[in-house]
Amino acid sequence: MDDYVLGHVIRDVLEGRSGHGRMSPEERDEVFLPYLMDLVRGGGFPNLAPLLEQGVPVADDNFERGLKWLLDGLAAELSLP
Repeated sequence: MDDYVLGHVIRDVLEGRSGHGRMSPEERDEVFLPYLMDLVRGGGFPNLAPLLEQGVPVADDNFERGLKWLLDGLAAELSLP
């Protein structure tokens, strides 16, 4: 949960929604793709590899919807109603 919220805040800052400037998509990719590729090569994130190879789909950034998906996934994993 903490990583989800922190990631959202970092993305807001990088994309300029916080009022502290803006990072272009190209700059963002230059910064984050090497890090993400290292994660994939390490084998710890097998579902991330196809996403990076095919390109990340563009979707509107909706914190509440993503949080619901996260919580629904946790509830399903823990067999909660």
